[in-house]
Formats: sequence, structure tokens, C-alpha cells
Amino acid sequence: MAKKYKKKRKKKVNQKYLDLKNKLRVKKNPKDSIRLFKLTYPYNELRAHLKNLSKEIAYKKYIVGNPFPRRINELKQTPPLIYSNLDRELYWSALVIKLFINEINSFLPLKLEFEYNFLTGQYDKALVILENVEKKFGYSIWLIENNISLLQELYGLEKQKEYYRGISDDNSVSGIIRYLSYLHSMRAEPNLSFIRYEEMVKIAVEGPAFLDEFTQYLSYKANCFGSDIIQNYPSILYYESTSSIFDRYLTL
Repeated sequence: MAKKYKKKRKKKVNQKYLDLKNKLRVKKNPKDSIRLFKLTYPYNELRAHLKNLSKEIAYKKYIVGNPFPRRINELKQTPPLIYSNLDRELYWSALVIKLFINEINSFLPLKLEFEYNFLTGQYDKALVILENVEKKFGYSIWLIENNISLLQELYGLEKQKEYYRGISDDNSVSGIIRYLSYLHSMRAEPNLSFIRYEEMVKIAVEGPAFLDEFTQYLSYKANCFGSDIIQNYPSILYYESTSSIFDRYLTL
């Protein structure tokens, strides 16, 4: 009896996507290709093709970075793209974040549960939640900041400083992460007022260099000075694009 063979369905070719890839190949460097796509293509094409491009090995790290760093020294290590105007930065960031909507929806209940337990003094439960977040999603600035705050409340100054030193003494960790950890550790100290904390950060960043976009990003992450001092919002999204996907979501 002759075997019956099912005809294989041909995959539907997305000709528009293939045309886009051919245009992007004009740039030999994949990073330059994604820069071109991000800065010059209309919004409807960004929306139509970003998901497929993010699956391409050559382009993936320049689009999504490392959304779930498994080790702390993997956090904020991906080179960012060039930034543009605020509207385009917001649109691009929203499209990237949307790629991880399922993970974000899993994270948010844990975040709310942690905040409830922390604010009601149920520190042991809060610690378990942070451990689960780290195990499931890896590292983030959010995780580091809340670990420092929780260790201060649960075990005191010595324990939170020990956690901070484990970050600051590791030269493989991003300098940004080490500096932000220092600020969070200082802010968690029980005898340091917010006014004094703000003065310390101001001293570190004041002067002509304060107008530099990177310094403004650090000030923003340090929760200082209010929004009126920020003069370049696109740069904040630009520098945050190398953070975990949860940090990017919370900034947006």
C-alpha cells in the first residue's frame, strides 16, 4: 500500500521584513544597523519589525541588551545605542519592554507583595520574595536597592555594608552599579537625613559636568533634586536601556 505524503506548507514569506533586513545590511556593523533602524524608520515600521529583529542573533543584544542578568557583573554591560528625541526614545523603550510583557506581569505581583511586607515590618517574608525574584529573573538595580534597604532593617548597618562591599570591591561589576550601590547604601543609613544625603550627591555631581547627560542619569537614579533639574530626558532612557528589563519598565 502506497504511503500518503502530506504536502508541507510553505512558510509565508514576510517580504517587507526581508526587504528591511537587506537595507540594514548596508551597515556592516550590526550595532550601526539597529541605530539606523531606531533613529530613521517610521514608527509603524518599528512596531512591525522590532520583534523579528530582536530574534536575530546579530541584532538581539543591541535591541534588548541583557534583560535578565544571571550574575551581578552582567548588569549594565551591554553598550547602549545612540539616543534621539524624547518621543522616539519613549516609543522604542515601550516596544522593547512589550517583548517581555509576560515576565513583567509575573514580576509586578512579587514587587507589590515585597513592598507590602517591607512597609508592614514583615522583613523575613520580604527577604524570601527578593530571593525568589533573584532566582527567577536575575539581577536588577531594583533588586540591589531593596536588598540594601531590607538588610538594613532586618540585620542592621554592618550587614547592609557587607552586602554593599561585596558589590563595590568586585571590579568586574559595572562602575555605574557600584556607584549606585554606594548611594543606596548611604541612603539606607539610619542616622543620615535625606537632606544630608541630597547634599552629598550634589557635591559629587555639581559643577559644569552636572549638565552632562550621564551625570543627570546618576542624579535621577539617586532620587535627588526633583524632575525640574533634569534637562535631557531622552538620555535617561538611553542609559537605562542597558539595565534589566524591570529597571527599564519602572523608569518608563
